[in-house]
Amino acid sequence: MIAEDEPRVAALVSYLAERLTDLKQIKVVIQGEQVMVDLVFDQSYVPQSVVHFADRNEARAARQGWRVCGCKPRDSDNNTRH
Repeated sequence: MIAEDEPRVAALVSYLAERLTDLKQIKVVIQGEQVMVDLVFDQSYVPQSVVHFADRNEARAARQGWRVCGCKPRDSDNNTRH
């Protein structure tokens, strides 16, 4: 619905923003053929942030002060020579 009818969706969102002045955001969830629209009045929009999860090797390397590439830390990282 949303992808193939973008002008209509834009008009709907504009209409809602004009009529419902307390509206903070509109959330749309599409599951198969079902479209759910959630009108949110109590939470301002905050962009989502991407979270990177390290694999076990990366986490172990970080704990030991090593870089993921396997290199030792630079002199400036820990004030020691290789």
